[in-house]
Amino acid sequence: MAQGWSQVWADLLASLRFGQASGKAGAERTGDDDRQTDAVTAAAENDGSTPDQPPLTGAKAPDSEKHDAKILPVLAFTAVVCVILISIAAWILIPYFVPPAKPSLSDVVATFDGGEITVADMEEHLKVLPPARQNEVKRSSAQLLLMVEEMISDKLVLEWASQRKPDTDATFQHAVQHADEKLGLDTLSKQIQEKDIVVTESEIRGYYDGNRPTFDGRGYATVRDEIRRTLAEKKAPEYIEAYLQRLRSNSSVERNFELLDVPPPSQDEIDAVYRDDTARYALPKRAVVDQIEVPISVFGDASQSKANDVLLRIRGGASFREVAERDDDLRLEAAREIAEGQSKPGWDANVFALMPGDMASVFRAGESFYVVRLIELRPARQQALEEVRQGLVVEASRRKQEQWFADNGAKVLFTLKGQRYTLAQFYTEYGELPEAGRTKYAGAAGMRTLADSIIDRMLLVSETYDKLVDVTNKSMSDEARIGLLKMMREKEEVDDKVDVSEAEIEAFYARNRMQILSAAKARIRYMRIGLGGSEDEAARARGRAQEAYSKLAGSAGTFADIARDYSEATEAGANGGMFEGWIGENNNPFADIADHPLHEAAMKLDPGKPSAPIEIAGSIYIIEMLEKTEAKRISFKDARPMISEALLKSRHRELANQLTRAQLQEYNVKTIPTVLSAYATSNANAAAVE
Repeated sequence: MAQGWSQVWADLLASLRFGQASGKAGAERTGDDDRQTDAVTAAAENDGSTPDQPPLTGAKAPDSEKHDAKILPVLAFTAVVCVILISIAAWILIPYFVPPAKPSLSDVVATFDGGEITVADMEEHLKVLPPARQNEVKRSSAQLLLMVEEMISDKLVLEWASQRKPDTDATFQHAVQHADEKLGLDTLSKQIQEKDIVVTESEIRGYYDGNRPTFDGRGYATVRDEIRRTLAEKKAPEYIEAYLQRLRSNSSVERNFELLDVPPPSQDEIDAVYRDDTARYALPKRAVVDQIEVPISVFGDASQSKANDVLLRIRGGASFREVAERDDDLRLEAAREIAEGQSKPGWDANVFALMPGDMASVFRAGESFYVVRLIELRPARQQALEEVRQGLVVEASRRKQEQWFADNGAKVLFTLKGQRYTLAQFYTEYGELPEAGRTKYAGAAGMRTLADSIIDRMLLVSETYDKLVDVTNKSMSDEARIGLLKMMREKEEVDDKVDVSEAEIEAFYARNRMQILSAAKARIRYMRIGLGGSEDEAARARGRAQEAYSKLAGSAGTFADIARDYSEATEAGANGGMFEGWIGENNNPFADIADHPLHEAAMKLDPGKPSAPIEIAGSIYIIEMLEKTEAKRISFKDARPMISEALLKSRHRELANQLTRAQLQEYNVKTIPTVLSAYATSNANAAAVE
């Protein structure tokens, strides 16, 4: 029996360790067994006895049969347990030794250091876009490429954020930098806008019907979202104030604003400012003049001739103002006091040699020619303390403030949701504000206003994050967070580098002054008749419009009376088709300008004459011109702020794009155009079939 169990375990272990033996080994063992059996059998026959050991093959002894009947269930149970143990071990260990399946090369659209973008990633990102935009992007390989680069840029922004950890300090800095801006819808997430600022469909439809001419024939579906946002913007101030009040009452904010109460300077401190720098209060020789500047950047080679013409007119009896008003590009300064050494090289030598009342000959200083009349010469002198007291108080207060914030900088100004912000943090960021911002928030009251504005913005950002975490569309939450991180990165790496010089502004105006025009505008009455949804309805609408036009042409009534009878525009019944305000293009010549069919049609009319029926995007219009202004060239003075803004925006876009391109290069971004093209083609073909 013992040998039987030994054989069983030997066979079992052999099968578990080595599996089945090779065919050759098995054959050799079979031959050996046969030979052993034959020898035993022969020996038994020779001596007429039965061997002690049962035969290994052939007929089995009765005890062996019983033994086999007992061992079979044990073998089966053992085999099942072994299979289960092996399966469990494989389930646990395989993930550690077998790498996850990689997407096939045909699914990868871009690679970069540390990652890749697949078709699945791209499709997930597409879900964030509005449906119409989704369809537009996924059928264009060029737009898909831009989207993929943006996705990579988003990942790199998150990498930047993980390195810089901007969520606390940078959020504070961002709040300070934007504290002076009016809180509007852009401050809130899209989800909060849509959930809490309710604009009904009837409000949107009513606004559309009442302002159809401003949409220049665009259909309701096209402008619906635009109108909704316009109406939401109108509701935003009241909503945001109530929203902030809730945040303030529900948030844990501890204010120690008494730290902003800087003591006023003493008389000794004021006197010390004067004694420390008496030379600062010495006045140089000064000239009070009328002058006209003729910039070479505007008039070019004709500049000197233009200046000579100005001088002749003034000597002929015209005033400086009368001459300047005839040409917007001439720059007039009347009764201006100019200190010696303050103006451009060459100016002092030509002006301070004059006697009061004298006119200087035309001269050049820097990049302009000048026509100057001296009104008064004021000698150099030392100002007394009482003359400059106001300035001394300002300087003494500044010194006192600097020392106060240095001495108390480590103290906590406010605590927001457990995060402490010190007086030094606040004052450092205050010092980074533009001069206009520092002036606006100067003094204890101004700084309190600034601190409250910072707290409001930080509360809003924090609350927006909290709500974004709860939205069902996680992609939208990520998009909003990435957007804020991008703003922070641009503030750090782009905004402070954006600058436009006065010379660049002047050069731009000189190159484009003939195209820098104020918009032509018009005041109109109008009537509108919808074309309907069928040919029969369109025919009836055209007949009705022609009937209205015939009455106008035949003087059968005033435009206002006929508009009340025929127009389908809701405002016509109330005011006879009068369009409130002016129609026309944006007053800023650098804003995006689109062709507006209604505006173009109106500008071709003469005042008092109605137009024939005009079909524009599903409606028929009849317009009466009441008044119009022609486009007019804008002077440098009026155009300067618009040019500066346009150049700053252009420079910002340029630097932001450079930052993005540099990041893409730094991380070895490589796109695979063939995959993008195949994906776009597949979507385009599918759309064509549909």
